Amino acid sequence: MGTSFASIDPAALPDHFDAQSAEKRLTDAWEREGIYRFDPSQARENTFSVDTPPPAVSGSLHIGHVFSSILAPASNCMLFSAVAESSIESSFH
Repeated sequence: MGTSFASIDPAALPDHFDAQSAEKRLTDAWEREGIYRFDPSQARENTFSVDTPPPAVSGSLHIGHVFSSILAPASNCMLFSAVAESSIESSFH
């Protein structure tokens, strides 16, 4: 059984990506949905915490930083479904 994907007509895409607008729209949606909710009064066994070092500690960017910046939040999204009943604390936001 194959996987099907929706296609997007490139002509329907805007000429330029508006990062500020997308960030605001997504941040508002995440806040509204409580994606990054954290309740410090929850018991330890009900808390899921993810901590990461700051990017580019050395001051020199490389492709590894790109992967970390993309994959770490993606991992957070996947883990979110596994701990949906937990209070989540994350340094990603």
